[in-house]
Amino acid sequence: MAKARTEVRRIRFDERLAELHFGQWEAQPWEAIDRGALAAWEADPAGFQMPEGERYLDLEARVAAALAEHREPTLWFTHAGVIRALHHLISGIDREEALRMPVPYATPIRF
Repeated sequence: MAKARTEVRRIRFDERLAELHFGQWEAQPWEAIDRGALAAWEADPAGFQMPEGERYLDLEARVAAALAEHREPTLWFTHAGVIRALHHLISGIDREEALRMPVPYATPIRF
């Protein structure tokens, strides 16, 4: 009789797959954020640094580093910013276009 194959699955938490760190903007209603700062972010969504937070380019660098370590099929549970970075890094979609892409909530996306 053939022996059943046992697969080992690892669960690993990787902080590099966290959403963009919005710094002082975390958990704030949009109305509480300075309009000038929001306009600056809108003008440069990749390069703008959130007050006491990070830039999207920092997030993209984190994701690229995590991606470089995975050579086998991997399932990631992550956030919209990370998914947009993956669209750019894996699919070659222009960064600015990827940043505008809608990312549906709780929807599997295959790269």
